[in-house]
Amino acid sequence: MQLNDICIFRRKNMSYFNKQIHYEKIIELLCNYKKIDRSKLIEILKDEECKYILFLLLNKYNCMDNENIYTDFKIKDRNNMYEIFKIAEKKLMINKNIREMFFEAETIMKKIE
Repeated sequence: MQLNDICIFRRKNMSYFNKQIHYEKIIELLCNYKKIDRSKLIEILKDEECKYILFLLLNKYNCMDNENIYTDFKIKDRNNMYEIFKIAEKKLMINKNIREMFFEAETIMKKIE
């Protein structure tokens, strides 16, 4: 393995770990907000606003391809996930409460980093 190959390998792995860390922080943030245990993650999807915040944050931190999403939230396919994200984007534009929640969550995420 050459030095360049090692650097590329490290970048890819760090990218994965960063995504995983961001994913875990997003989940922790929403669990704290909903006052639920991680074992009850599906509750996040039952709350429309939290569901939209979840997908907006996952997209912002490039975590939409994280395999844990499918197992944690029992989402069947990528298309379903992106449909929810597109709805969340629209809601962000028209719903003041979701917009405020998103920016507050974003601020908290920056503090956690």
